[in-house]
Amino acid sequence: MNAAKAPALPIVAAQWQRSERETIRVKLDYDVIDVRCFFVGDAEEPLRPGRVGITLPLAHLPAMAAGLAKALAEARRRRLIREGEHG
Repeated sequence: MNAAKAPALPIVAAQWQRSERETIRVKLDYDVIDVRCFFVGDAEEPLRPGRVGITLPLAHLPAMAAGLAKALAEARRRRLIREGEHG
């Protein structure tokens, strides 16, 4: 029986435009999750990482996901964001 190969790391789990020149990227690596703002670079490096972001050990991912889900539910309840806004 062949086991499915795990995808190579790092993995870009999500990415969306913050503005015309900035992109938010969520990346999983071997032992960390990194949520960072990237900006338009040059031909050699089209997106360059910025200083704005957070890198945490993967052990924090469940608490981060739960906290973001609660924040999203509350923002929707209070009509602070519209459905489909930013993805």
